[in-house]
Amino acid sequence: MRENLFSGVVNSILTVLSVAFVIWALIGVLGWAVAPTWEATNLRDCQDILAGHHGACWGVVNDRWQQLLFGFYPKDLYWRPILAFVLLFIAMIPVLFNMITRRMNWVLLLATLGVAVATRGGMVALVIGLVLLAGAALIAVQLFATRGDDRAEQIAAGAKRLPNPLIFTMLFPFIAPWLLWCSSLAWSGRASARASVPAGWRVLPPSWKHRLPRLRPKSPR
Repeated sequence: MRENLFSGVVNSILTVLSVAFVIWALIGVLGWAVAPTWEATNLRDCQDILAGHHGACWGVVNDRWQQLLFGFYPKDLYWRPILAFVLLFIAMIPVLFNMITRRMNWVLLLATLGVAVATRGGMVALVIGLVLLAGAALIAVQLFATRGDDRAEQIAAGAKRLPNPLIFTMLFPFIAPWLLWCSSLAWSGRASARASVPAGWRVLPPSWKHRLPRLRPKSPR
């Protein structure tokens, strides 16, 4: 390290200047980041708390972190982008990590899908989710109960292997758009339909309005 950083006058000067710059930058960033603004609800509150000093307005982040993460995605559908984000990492595991076994990949995938389905509500979803979780638990038991050498001997003897997890990796580019966009398009379509009912009601002939009581827009309270 001494040869690389202090091998000469020029290198020594550059090293000292670099260390001084890093310290100066850290002091500035920490002074900005450590600001007592978590209880603020808007920018004006942050300005009042800081009293002219520079600092981060964490109150806005604390109040709108969901909007920062999900944008204007419907709140009742937050589970879709969360599930897509988790499945992205599971789909990347067979490509990036060779030490993760095939069975471990399927344990992670089945467990994630099981939790996602079981928490959707309804008896059918609960049963399907429990079945997926049971499959993940069964594979996990077999995984931890069998040593790597014994498993290699079983495979050499003709034991059946689980499907290659790369299959899910190849399917994920088609699953993610469905999770993210199909739901939002359907939601926006329902919202547009609801918004168009009052406008359409106004242009209907009087003789039709009494025949369509279900479409009558509710008056705001």
